[in-house]
Amino acid sequence: MSVENKDVGYATAVMSVPHDLDRRQDFTGTIEYTPEWETKTAISHILDIVLKPISFTRQLEEILDVVVSVSWLRAERKGAIFVTNARKELVLVVHHGLAPELLKRCATVPFGHCLCGKAAEQKRILFRDCVDHDHDIRFDTMKPHGHYNVPLLGNRGEVIGVIVLYLKHGHKPHREEKNFTEMLGRIISSMIFNRNLQLQSEINRARLRKAELEMLHKLVTASEFRDNETGEHIKRLSRYSAVIGRKIGLSEKDIELLTLAIPMHDIGKMGISDSILLKNGRLTPEEFSIMQQHTVIGASILSGSHPLMVASRQIAISHHEKWDGSGYPEGLSATDIPLAARIVALADVYDA
Repeated sequence: MSVENKDVGYATAVMSVPHDLDRRQDFTGTIEYTPEWETKTAISHILDIVLKPISFTRQLEEILDVVVSVSWLRAERKGAIFVTNARKELVLVVHHGLAPELLKRCATVPFGHCLCGKAAEQKRILFRDCVDHDHDIRFDTMKPHGHYNVPLLGNRGEVIGVIVLYLKHGHKPHREEKNFTEMLGRIISSMIFNRNLQLQSEINRARLRKAELEMLHKLVTASEFRDNETGEHIKRLSRYSAVIGRKIGLSEKDIELLTLAIPMHDIGKMGISDSILLKNGRLTPEEFSIMQQHTVIGASILSGSHPLMVASRQIAISHHEKWDGSGYPEGLSATDIPLAARIVALADVYDA
């Protein structure tokens, strides 16, 4: 059995609870669910939404849909969720049923401004049953209303957002409201806090990746000062390798990794003396043997477990191997040669 709210399209599953505690039956035989039961069910649905593999914004939208549909709350079908930015402003991220004029004026609200900003500044739930003097944002066509403004707090007590629930003008608080709004605030606070941690982790990974790339490109630039190989050759090598990669069905992610790794393919030449590296004439067998070591040197420079380092190392050490096993430094043949190195070797021959 389920109770379905057709306005928002979600179904609230009936929980197995004692009849005398969570539902009543009137003389007509109609079952009426108690506020306590509906609160538990709404919170249960909100927790289910938190676990859904959907976007953060969509999670907040679905949570807001559930909240404005709690019957005993007698809320208007309007609401909003704000998150805090670095300038101590509330930024509107999700709303339900708000007028265009309100969306425009409430897009960004400073702490201390209007009721939501005051809730953020004071770090406490603010309830109003009408549009009073604390409502700094007003306009002529605004309809009378009341609302709850629930601050969302992080682990250190910092304000990370505010949820706003619109109520009918003259709303009389229900005994269940304090419990419900506090639980709601804790759940959404936890969501936003965890989301912020996830975003910060992603930002840190991106910064680390950028730093690694910058370091590698600086190494490549340093090696180019000692070699006649031009930057244009490396660009062509990357383009040709990308074409080959697509032709044989590599994913775009693998192709991107390949093109990022290619500039490091000859980085080991940094360890070869100028007398050999820059020699105009033909290398002697002894000199050529030393030159071959640039592949091993490059692989040692590019040690590490990051996918880019792994791909760069494979290319650096194996791009002079040959299909028939006559290449160097290990004499690998056929499919024993890493695929990335085979692609680069083919592209290098084409651009020679």
